[in-house]
Amino acid sequence: MEWVSRFTWNECPVCRGITVQFAWNTQKVVDDGFRPDAVEYMIGAMKRFSELPSEQVGHAVMEIAQLGQTGLEINNPLKRYSLTNLDGDFSGLQLLCYMHVGMALFDPGVDCGSGLQREYEIAKGMTGN
Repeated sequence: MEWVSRFTWNECPVCRGITVQFAWNTQKVVDDGFRPDAVEYMIGAMKRFSELPSEQVGHAVMEIAQLGQTGLEINNPLKRYSLTNLDGDFSGLQLLCYMHVGMALFDPGVDCGSGLQREYEIAKGMTGN
């Protein structure tokens, strides 16, 4: 985790500006004002990241941030993405949730601009984190 401590997320050249790319149109919510799909993706990210070395998590988060610079289709579950640093087939919303969880692991006070902080808090409560 030493490599992560060299910068804050706001200083990271790759992460700068991702707020603009991700924050739009995350508003598909249920009556209680949250996205249950995002909560489930965050729970999955928390479980998966807990089984990985922190350096691999950091690489995956940075890769997602790079993808986000060109935009992710977060409201189209049929559009799929793959990463070189994390096995699997992911939706755009799923990657956004993975990035949110990963950034929070390294800096709990960071605002990654996802617009999904409430979903993150719900997921943390459900997993006991």
